[in-house]
Amino acid sequence: MHGKPGFIWTLEHLSKEGVVTEVQHNLMPLEGLNHWIDALLGKTPQQAQWHIGLFSGDYTPVPGDAAQTFPVQATEFTGYEGATRLTFAASAASGGEANNHAKVAEFTFTTPGTIYGGFLASAAGKGATSGVLLSAVRFAVPKPKEVGDILRLKVALGLESDD
Repeated sequence: MHGKPGFIWTLEHLSKEGVVTEVQHNLMPLEGLNHWIDALLGKTPQQAQWHIGLFSGDYTPVPGDAAQTFPVQATEFTGYEGATRLTFAASAASGGEANNHAKVAEFTFTTPGTIYGGFLASAAGKGATSGVLLSAVRFAVPKPKEVGDILRLKVALGLESDD
């Protein structure tokens, strides 16, 4: 049996114009895939928490992306409420998936900007260049944001069987 691990990102953009929803499949960088396998096999400690961030650079994630360089390459966006990246509050796995649908990550913008995508990393600090980059996704179209706009991100991790 072969499988394909991955994340599905569902974003909801709430603004004065209404709500726009988009669903995207991610890229799991090699750094994230290696961590996932090593943690599963007990070769490295599991991360206690994962954190969701946003990027505002016109950047397309690639397999070689890593937590040490991604925030700069992709231009991490930090103009939202809170001192840190938002916590990915994952559910217990069920049906081959774990997700944050019970506690959706909600970004409230404090500065205007254009959001090109999101990412999931082990480090909590905005702009942090340590830890592990587990997932990165570029949205279908850039999302211009104004102060007060809200972006909700539902993130689901699953393993798809080819059989």
